[in-house]
Amino acid sequence: MKYLREEYYYDDLYDLITIKDCLREKKWIDKNFTSTHKPKRGKPIQVTLDFFTYYIRGERYKRKAETISEWVNRDRARDELVESASPPQRVICKNCSSLMNMTMKHLYDIEDNERVMFWFECPKCKKRRALFNDGQEYKSKPNFCPKCSSELSEKTTKEKDILITKISCLQCNYKITETIDFEKDRREREKEEKKDYSLLQKYRSVYCMTEAQGQEYVSSVENMKQLIDLMKESKKKQNNPAYRKARKAKMLKISRLKIILKKSLEDEKFTNLQFGKPETDRYVAVPFTVEDTDDKREEYSSRTVCKKIIRNALINTNWRLMSEGITYRLGFLKGRIRGYENEDEMADVFRTELNKS
Repeated sequence: MKYLREEYYYDDLYDLITIKDCLREKKWIDKNFTSTHKPKRGKPIQVTLDFFTYYIRGERYKRKAETISEWVNRDRARDELVESASPPQRVICKNCSSLMNMTMKHLYDIEDNERVMFWFECPKCKKRRALFNDGQEYKSKPNFCPKCSSELSEKTTKEKDILITKISCLQCNYKITETIDFEKDRREREKEEKKDYSLLQKYRSVYCMTEAQGQEYVSSVENMKQLIDLMKESKKKQNNPAYRKARKAKMLKISRLKIILKKSLEDEKFTNLQFGKPETDRYVAVPFTVEDTDDKREEYSSRTVCKKIIRNALINTNWRLMSEGITYRLGFLKGRIRGYENEDEMADVFRTELNKS
């Protein structure tokens, strides 16, 4: 038996599962919505159905290539395991001590433990044994009587295409007969295959996305995710004191800033405000100089008052006095101010100021 199949087999199988999932969803919606929404049945129900099936179709498309690859790799590995497994050597019949012949090998998979099972038959007494590729012998679990719990005996015969197993208990006369009709099973299997083929023919174009439709779904989901993230971030910012202050801050250009600072400084006898060449790296930093015309102010007082004026003038704007402060020499004061260009940068500034306060 070969496990690895043609590529179309896996494609059909995956699409068939998708179709059955969508039909099952349709059946559930028809059953639950038509009984509770009778006055409004029709379009509202169809919208609900379209939404759920669109999601199922899209998610199935997203996982299709990966899932089929897993199936193919699994079946290829199974074939390689069966093909490469070597049978135990010199298996002896327990009944007559004759050397047994290997008649069949197949994959034995119980609880995800895949091993290769080899069947041997004695050429003389026709007794059989089953051994795994590691040499361990297969032993079937005993079947116990449901009435008296004694071990049951089984006798199997075959009549044409029917396998008959007679199970009996020697202690309490419990008896039961189990049959496997291979011809009936074959017919039912063929019937099911025809039904599946019919579903594929009828619904594949309805419920299985094409490459273009699938990519459109992936893009729409990604866009929706980004939108949701933006909405969450926006809500988070709305509740953040730093962002609330940042939204209220005046975003000033350098020309307007000069006017505000010049007036504030001149009111306290600081004149001749001059700006130097700006530094435009991550932020905009602008050097400035100003003259103190108050002869009574000493260096410390001059620096302190100038710093306070500038900070107060900039408090609700997108500009700040830089951390190195202001230097003083013979009535000349020099420093730098920094400009912030967006809400996030301003929020960082206000966050720092709020933490300090």
